[in-house]
Amino acid sequence: MLNIQNLRETDHKILIIGSVQPTIVQSVLDFDYLSGKKEPSVKGLLVAISGKRTERYFWGDKEILLPRFKSYDAIPKEISDSLTLFLNMNSGRRVRQSTSEVFSKLPNILGGVIFAENVPEKQAIEIYELTKKSEKFVIGPASVGLLLPGILKLGPIGGLTAD
Repeated sequence: MLNIQNLRETDHKILIIGSVQPTIVQSVLDFDYLSGKKEPSVKGLLVAISGKRTERYFWGDKEILLPRFKSYDAIPKEISDSLTLFLNMNSGRRVRQSTSEVFSKLPNILGGVIFAENVPEKQAIEIYELTKKSEKFVIGPASVGLLLPGILKLGPIGGLTAD
């Protein structure tokens, strides 16, 4: 269940799942930086096809590398245990399975956002039932995200550029 006060009080660590869209990831990093956070909230990218181990982004005027993981099992324990939120950017055909997996493989996840459009209604209902059963939350499918001013940006909500 979504508890806004809990979201405001938690130092979130985010996993991006699926087809990574660099401008969306960078917008989350820019939000973190401009909000005065000491480090990025995005801790990794889960991509099934991974030819490289990292992706380059910016943290202010510095370049940073975010790790890419092929599977949940490839995520180091210290990172997987710290993750609290996810941004699922898989296609509409894959979000049900990947959302189910994130809840079963990462027990500290509170919830997340599903960006994909065209999720079949039956699958959206199954995701809803899963969130009720697991006492987690999901915003979406077809969501632009969640924004708590100065605290959290999860998705492209509010735009993709810092200005």
